[in-house]
Amino acid sequence: MTVMLRPTRRALLGALAAPFVARAAAAQSPLAVATAAGTVRGVREGQARVFRGVPFAAPPVGKLRFRPPVAHATWSGVRPARDFGPAPIQPPGLAISGVPTSEDCLYLNIWAPADGAGHPVFVWLHGGGNQAGTTHAAIFDGTPFAANGVVCVTVGYRLGAFGFLDLSSVLGADYAGSGCNGLRDQVAALAWVRDNIAAFGGNPAQVTLAGQSAGAKDVCALLGSPAAAGLFQRAIIESGSAQTVFTAEEGARVARQFAAALGTDPRTASARHVLAAEMAVLADPPVNWPFRPVIDGDFLPRRPLEFIAGGGAAKVALLLGTNADEAVLFVPDAAAAARPRTQAEVANMTVADFSALEAAYARTLPDLSMAERHWRMLTAEEYWIPTLRVAEAQVRAGGTAWMYRYDLPATDGKYPGHAAHAGELPSVWRRPGAALPALHDVWVRFIAGGPPGAPGLPEWPRFDAARRSTMIFDASPHVADDPRGAERRIWTGVL
Repeated sequence: MTVMLRPTRRALLGALAAPFVARAAAAQSPLAVATAAGTVRGVREGQARVFRGVPFAAPPVGKLRFRPPVAHATWSGVRPARDFGPAPIQPPGLAISGVPTSEDCLYLNIWAPADGAGHPVFVWLHGGGNQAGTTHAAIFDGTPFAANGVVCVTVGYRLGAFGFLDLSSVLGADYAGSGCNGLRDQVAALAWVRDNIAAFGGNPAQVTLAGQSAGAKDVCALLGSPAAAGLFQRAIIESGSAQTVFTAEEGARVARQFAAALGTDPRTASARHVLAAEMAVLADPPVNWPFRPVIDGDFLPRRPLEFIAGGGAAKVALLLGTNADEAVLFVPDAAAAARPRTQAEVANMTVADFSALEAAYARTLPDLSMAERHWRMLTAEEYWIPTLRVAEAQVRAGGTAWMYRYDLPATDGKYPGHAAHAGELPSVWRRPGAALPALHDVWVRFIAGGPPGAPGLPEWPRFDAARRSTMIFDASPHVADDPRGAERRIWTGVL
């Protein structure tokens, strides 16, 4: 006999009222939030509370140019946080049209869930070669993350000569470490998150630092910096490496080239003249991506890969990978068919050593055209093999890592048939029409503290140096052990 239990009047009224109570609570979620420096007022957009242009450090201008970031002054009243702050100053040809740029660029943006507290936090570093890029790009709208219970933070940081040029050989010892100022900006943003993000509903003890391209390389550098220790517990590395750094001598060579092009004191030169000197370096670089972190013995005590191999980042769980055809974005068909001839065409080794691999690639991949082989070689040299080295170093030091490769080719646009550099970004950020929306769910699950995965995906084993399990994101995502293993072995002992 089934017994029907009559609900009490209070329970019945509570059930009927629950949706209205939930909406009321959401409506009362604060848009005016107090930070250590002052109160900011954001806006509600869809399922997110959005705070744009929140300063996390003082403007690095005047006497603070080329100096480490310092705390922002406090303010009274309520500071509007509806609009982005200026993008980092960068060469005009590299900036997004219509986006204002300035040396005053140390701002972050927050997309927070409409209500609740203790949400995991996702801190994003944009790419652009440490020469360009901005949080203004529409693709980096954090609303989908907020809708999935994640507080998303995007960070502006100094670029080019302003953030990645060690001027100690030009200006003296007071400017030692200036080649890491862009990284110091990122650490300042992470410290701001630690101190303030709880007020926005985030959990400062559950922070994932992520980036793509130069942003991912910077994540790797911060894995190797004691200054960043404890500021993030997980990291996502999309098409990065831990090898794109300079020794002090290499950094000094770029600084001297920059100073010769500038011809005056960089501390007092106009921003326009600084950018002109920067462009002169980019026109004749000693290596691809010449504005990069410099090992200074302090903020960056040694090569990040060595730091990771020594267990310095073993407590940070890693999700990392590359795209199948990264180099297609940078090297057009006609150029790809020709052998690289200058040091400016490779990032992590000499062009002579790179060219010495031609014969091995021809033997291993005889069915590929010359252009396709060079794309594979350049992809491996700058992204795939250095990323593998990070994963190998991490797991051998006792840490955990999950490896992926994004293989889903574009069906239109400039690179049909290839999974080019940045091809995964629309899916990670769940933009309309994304090719693989499940990728966003994978990232969210990892950010929330679990192993990466999503409904419908196969089990994803952790990476280890023997099996080398890698999730291949294509039309039918699957796990492969040691994918492209024969090609990988070409690089043994080389990079």
